[in-house]
Amino acid sequence: MLQSVFEGKAAEIYSALPSEKSSDYDTVKQEVLKAYELVPEAYRQKFRSYKKFDSQTYVEFAREKEDLFDKWLTSKKTDNNFDNLRQLMLLEEFKQCVHLDLKTHLDDKTVESIHDAAPIKILRDTGASQSLLLEGVLPLSEKTSVGASVLLQGVELGCIDVPLHRIYLKSDLITGPVVVGVRPNLPVEGVTLLLGNDLARNKVVAEPIVTSEPVVDVKSPEDDAELYPACVVTRAMARKQQNENLQEDKFDYMDLSDTFIADIEGPGKLRKGYYKTT
Repeated sequence: MLQSVFEGKAAEIYSALPSEKSSDYDTVKQEVLKAYELVPEAYRQKFRSYKKFDSQTYVEFAREKEDLFDKWLTSKKTDNNFDNLRQLMLLEEFKQCVHLDLKTHLDDKTVESIHDAAPIKILRDTGASQSLLLEGVLPLSEKTSVGASVLLQGVELGCIDVPLHRIYLKSDLITGPVVVGVRPNLPVEGVTLLLGNDLARNKVVAEPIVTSEPVVDVKSPEDDAELYPACVVTRAMARKQQNENLQEDKFDYMDLSDTFIADIEGPGKLRKGYYKTT
């Protein structure tokens, strides 16, 4: 019966199928729909954009709308399940409210739920020992909890107890199951995850360079010379210079001991020091 009504591309697809597949209705349907690119997004667009023709009655228009809606649900495999239908409608509304680039990305990734669609903005914090997730971003529960917490201390020197949860993280720096602390708020507005050194370790951190011949002669630009008019030389350093028979006429020494407001050589009475001018 199908072979007698198929035309064009559908007839070509049907005739190209092996005999065992051409006799299977579901296989034929899948291949024909794929050929016409009637994917869920195509059904959704047809359902949303379909308008009543002047020649149509309202009953006919309602029936066409219902048919397109059913095809959209069938292509998304909602199976008449309320939760699946709920996620479908929420996800569609979510896509309509975000930037086009994000919508395109979600369509390419075939995201199935609104929780999977919500992107997380990550900040790599090289000064944090513990990664922290903003509360409410993911549907955390007792199943995600590791049953433990960690004590964190901030710059105010106070300690807070942070519960730990296990999540799956996918980012440019680390991908896989990880354990993060969960906080009701984070110090940086708009950031939902602080990626600390416990997960990222030495990534996005300047690596020290070891060399057998370090550069020690660093000259400042001439324009900045006036920013460094003098440097401190202690009495011990002055004696060392004399012992090495350095030429005294290379430096002009100025006694600025009266200007010291603290003992630079340790506790006790104020000691005399020297400034070496360049």
